[in-house]
Amino acid sequence: MKLYDEALGLFHQQKFQRAKQELEKILEGPSKELADRARMHIRIAEQRMKPSQEQNPRTPEDHYQRGVAMMNLGRWD
Repeated sequence: MKLYDEALGLFHQQKFQRAKQELEKILEGPSKELADRARMHIRIAEQRMKPSQEQNPRTPEDHYQRGVAMMNLGRWD
């Protein structure tokens, strides 16, 4: 849980590369719930690291992930 909290801290500081590395360590752990959450944050981090023209969501899953990311950042617009 501590590793997950540290990874989320990096994520919220927008240090996506480091956050992704820490989140990937969680995937190998025993908790399925934390692994599922880590996978979601990894996808969002990967999306954030792409150039802006690639960030436009195309599929319903992309729209959902972008919405979750915006909510996590407190951007409600």
